[in-house]
Amino acid sequence: MAATLLALHERLDAHFRVLAETRQRLPNSNGVYAIEHGLAQGDLSVLGDAVKFWVSRAYPSQEHRLPFVVYTTEVGYRYEGDEHWPTLERRAPGWERHVGRPFVKSIFRWFQRTYFGARPQGRWAEHRSIISWPITHAILPTDLQRQLARLLYECRGSLTSELLDHADQLGDFLGAHAYKASKRFQQFAQNTELLGNVAAALLADGANTPPINPSALERIRHDLSEVREARQWLSDAKSSADRIRIKGASRGPSSQRRFVGSTDGRTPPTSPVEFWLHPVNDGWQLRLRVPDFTPLFARRRQLRQDVAQAKCRVVGTGGKRRATGWLLDSGQQVALTAWPGGDEPVFELDRASPETAALFADEARTPATERWLFRRGSDDKGHLVRSGLVRPGAQYLLLGPGLEAPPVDWVHEQPVDCADAVVLAMDIPQNLDSDVSEVIHGLGCESQSSVMITPLGIVPASWDGAGYGEWLLGDQPILGLSSDHEITTLTATLDEVEPIHVQWEETTDGFVALELSDLGLGWHDLRLSFLVAEGARPIPDLRVGIRVREAEAGRTDGTFRQPLRLRVRPQDSSLEDLWDGRSTVEADGPYGLNTTVTVSLSDADESVTVRRAFEVPLPLTAAQWRDVLDAQVMQQPMFQDAYDCEHDGGCCPAGV
Repeated sequence: MAATLLALHERLDAHFRVLAETRQRLPNSNGVYAIEHGLAQGDLSVLGDAVKFWVSRAYPSQEHRLPFVVYTTEVGYRYEGDEHWPTLERRAPGWERHVGRPFVKSIFRWFQRTYFGARPQGRWAEHRSIISWPITHAILPTDLQRQLARLLYECRGSLTSELLDHADQLGDFLGAHAYKASKRFQQFAQNTELLGNVAAALLADGANTPPINPSALERIRHDLSEVREARQWLSDAKSSADRIRIKGASRGPSSQRRFVGSTDGRTPPTSPVEFWLHPVNDGWQLRLRVPDFTPLFARRRQLRQDVAQAKCRVVGTGGKRRATGWLLDSGQQVALTAWPGGDEPVFELDRASPETAALFADEARTPATERWLFRRGSDDKGHLVRSGLVRPGAQYLLLGPGLEAPPVDWVHEQPVDCADAVVLAMDIPQNLDSDVSEVIHGLGCESQSSVMITPLGIVPASWDGAGYGEWLLGDQPILGLSSDHEITTLTATLDEVEPIHVQWEETTDGFVALELSDLGLGWHDLRLSFLVAEGARPIPDLRVGIRVREAEAGRTDGTFRQPLRLRVRPQDSSLEDLWDGRSTVEADGPYGLNTTVTVSLSDADESVTVRRAFEVPLPLTAAQWRDVLDAQVMQQPMFQDAYDCEHDGGCCPAGV
């Protein structure tokens, strides 16, 4: 067996030296991984038999360390939770007696020095300084492959060309979105360089050389394809990545036009801070909601940790400092007691780095104007109209300093609990004649009556009723345009690139649908220009502001997309936090209505092992949730047994 091991060592030595030389020439290379050994299955069988024969009798020789590196890596590839050492001893009896765990660390350190080998990274690697070596060199153990495919699928709409071109940024981005995965996967994702390289290789097109040996990559792909769901997830994510690499525009039928938008938005991807006027007994109160900054954390290393240690002040609240980490709890509502001003930073961070403070000062700002327009909705709240456009027959509220009501019967002042600000209530007349338009213009607003713009298809995350909307990544926004004016030609330009032209007389009943496809994160600008018939009143250009953002992971109140209000504290709670009472769940909704809660546990393969459904009355407080969880879940023997059995192997909540 010594001759066999020596021959395998020499063969592997030649292979890894060539691979190391190639990898060292690559910019920002993460190094060589032992799983890139290039051995066929028959070769691995011979290697395994030789290693097992040797360790049953003696300590390994320094002359054939590489077969042992490969063997332990292969065991790591099949690693599940804390099963590595028992599996190693079971497959190679005598390992604990003749080899021991320190030997594993020593041969991998030697491999790292000799062949430009990869080094384990992340907090998990620091705490598990031996086992982290073979697990890292396995690149993507089989129990994590399905979870990575799912993560890529869920984040496919957030991919940009910049992320696809930079594996380190892709790793940071995916690592920040791994909080829903099992504890095992979160540990793996701490090594963001490795995570980014694996993801980049799986999403690579034929024109790019993946940062992983083709045989190792093909093996991972093959194992992923064995699970139907994982195969489909990876295929969909790969298709999204391919589309992002392609830019262009296409045309549809005359009554509908399709744009292919820019894949890189021009601003960060978080939603703007939401402001609204809330009705109170004696008038109105200006409020804001803390947005979900998860997309921002996903693109900046250490940003979340920096924010967690910082305190902040909220504009318009008298300088009161909030608790450490307050900004991480998205969805919180804050009443502003003083006029905050236009284009001002909403959050002022203390104890944060200058870079973080400056980033938040740019990311979260008040509307840029000194007069803010709100449209009164069916809930009687005033919803911010960022476009500043008013429509005939609608009701609005105008907020700002020094406002005075003009001498017309459809504008009057109302009380507001906001120092240095005034609220004017406006009931816009149905007939927008020149006198009405002049009053509207004098108040700092503009009227829109010539063309009606209406979102079609999927409901946008936000629409101000005139010229500003927010959609979530992956949505395909469609805007419907209609008019009773004598329009001959419509010209639509998205992000100031190639315009399209629509002959109005060729449309059906004077209606045009514009489909906006593959829009990237951030702001997009749609400019609409109109050519009217000779002698007809001209129509000024219309600008539609489009914001594409990610879904808010921690939103605490309902919308038309999410009527149930739900809050989990902390947002990134693990199963252990839930079980040990460190996290809470609150739910709000129609008073007295019962809702069904389903709790299930899954094993490391995400197969549901136990499930229970029960009803709870709304609203549900944190204290009530703890009592319900204790009675309905924790005291149930089937849940306790499943938790005890699977906890160490990566059991995770499949759904709550």
